[in-house]
Amino acid sequence: MQISSDNNTAALVQKESRVATLFIYTIAERMGLQLTDIRCLDHLMENQSATAGDIARVTGLTTGAVTAMIDRLEKINLVRRTADEKDRRKTIIILYNKNFHKSNIITNFFTKNVTELLNMYSTEEQELIADWNKKMTILFQDEIKQLNSVKSK
Repeated sequence: MQISSDNNTAALVQKESRVATLFIYTIAERMGLQLTDIRCLDHLMENQSATAGDIARVTGLTTGAVTAMIDRLEKINLVRRTADEKDRRKTIIILYNKNFHKSNIITNFFTKNVTELLNMYSTEEQELIADWNKKMTILFQDEIKQLNSVKSK
């Protein structure tokens, strides 16, 4: 079955994306953080550590803005800078407050609510949902690369 671009499913996907962004923004605001702060912390929870360059790529911020964000997060004891053991010129950012992960509303939302929702679907349906999400991630990443290449010309 071919779906046209004006199909209700495409509109629902767009609405879900919009509401998800609002959800993250609301959490950031409630925690006294900025949206990019939440994305940085989320990345650190997933990867344990990152360079400022890694964080810039994930958040879309300039390295200068990332430095300011790290300063802000370090000041409230959420992250810490450490020297890279292999290259002392590099600074590695680590999640300092391990309790942040346990108290993170986003993590709890996905751990509890999304898991419960996914459990309503068969294994085959979950595999389809996972495939959809992987492909959407690639589409977004490709579009970001394309937009950034146009911006830099």
